[in-house]
Amino acid sequence: MTPNTALIIDDDPIFHLVAEEALLALGAEDISFADDGAIGLDMITRSPSQFDLVICDLQMPNLDGISVLRELGRIAFKGALVIVSSEEEDLIGLVRRMAQMVGVRVLGTVRKPLTVDNLRAVLLKGDDHSHHIPEIPVTRHALKTALNEKRLIPFFQPKIDLRSNQVCGVEVLTRILDDHGQPTNPAAMLRAAEQYDLMMPFTMAVIEHTVADYNNFKAQGCDLECAINLSPSMLTDLDLPDALTDICAASNVDTSRITLEITEDQLIEYKASVLEVLSRLRLRGFRLSIDDFGTGATSIEQLRLFPFNELKIDKSFVAAALDDKFAKTTVETSIRLAAMLHISVVVEGVETPEQLAYVKKAGANVAQGFLISKPLPVQELTKWISEFDPQSLQAAA
Repeated sequence: MTPNTALIIDDDPIFHLVAEEALLALGAEDISFADDGAIGLDMITRSPSQFDLVICDLQMPNLDGISVLRELGRIAFKGALVIVSSEEEDLIGLVRRMAQMVGVRVLGTVRKPLTVDNLRAVLLKGDDHSHHIPEIPVTRHALKTALNEKRLIPFFQPKIDLRSNQVCGVEVLTRILDDHGQPTNPAAMLRAAEQYDLMMPFTMAVIEHTVADYNNFKAQGCDLECAINLSPSMLTDLDLPDALTDICAASNVDTSRITLEITEDQLIEYKASVLEVLSRLRLRGFRLSIDDFGTGATSIEQLRLFPFNELKIDKSFVAAALDDKFAKTTVETSIRLAAMLHISVVVEGVETPEQLAYVKKAGANVAQGFLISKPLPVQELTKWISEFDPQSLQAAA
C-alpha cells in the first residue's frame, strides 16, 4: 500500500529514521512518531481515522505492542498495521493472528533490524487486489433492485491442474454492476443478502448466469468445471438440491461439472436436514468442496462429518507457508490428510513462482491465484484460455 498518513510507534530513534525513509520513498505525505505504546495509542484514539498506517514494535515501555493491537481492535481502527519485532517467529506469528482476530488489518510482519528494503517489500506486498474494486453501500431495496435488474454477474478465476499445468476449471466470483455498468465488490451485497434472508435468490441468480456462461465457453471448446460458493445458511433448505438440479437441466449442464464450495469458517450445523441436503446434492452429481480449509476450529471434524470431495486450503496459509512454520505445517498436513481420504486439494491465493513451486512439490492437485490469472468476465476468459501458455507456469515453477 502507499499510505498518505502513518504513525511509527517505537522507542528506537534509528528505527524512526529507517521507517520514515521507506515511507517517504513510497509517497507518504504525513508521518508521525511515538516513543512508546501509550503515547501512540493516545494519538490514535484521539482521531482513529487520522492514520492510514501504523507501524508498531511489540517490546516497548509503558504499554507493549500487544496491548496496542488489542486496543486498535476495540476502537475498530480502519487503517493498516505492520508489526515489527526482534522476538521469535512463532511469537510474532501468534501476535499477528491475534490482531487479525480482533479485526485489525495486518499487512505483514518485519523482523528487526529494520531496513528500508524489507519494510518497503511488506508495504508493497500488502496491496490487496480486491481493494481496487469499490464497495457500494447496500440496503434491502438496493439488493432487490440488483436482483430484479439482473446486475449480478459471474467473473471466473482460472484454476490449473498442477500435474499438467493445463486449465482445468474456474471459480465463480460474483460482481455487482453499478449504475454505470461497472463491476463492484460484492462483499456488502453478500452481507446484506444474509441479513435480509435473501441469500437463496441471490445465489440462484448467480448460478443461472453461470450455467448460461458455461455453455458459452463450452461451445468455444472450453469445457471447464465451475466452482460456485454456497452459504451454509442455505443448507437447511430441503428444496435446494432440486432447485440446483433444475437450473442445470434447463441449460443442459452436467451437474458433475459444478462444484459447490462451502466456507469452513462458518460452522455447518450437524443435523438431519443438512446431512440430507448435502447427501442429495452428491446423489445428483454435484461435487462438494470445503472452502478456506484450516481457518476455523472445526476443519477436520467437518471433513469427517460431511461428504466433501475436495478441500480448498485458505490463501492465508499459502501466502505464509514459505516463512511461517505453522502455515507450512498446516498446508502439508492438509494435503496429506486429503490424500489419505482420497479427495482432491485446491490451493488458492498463489501469487508468486515460489509459492507455485512449493504447493506443487507439497502434492496439491489444483492451484489458482493472481500468478495464474485474476478473475475475468466470460468474454475475457475464453480469450485468456486461447492465449494461455502452460510452459509459462512450468518456467515459473
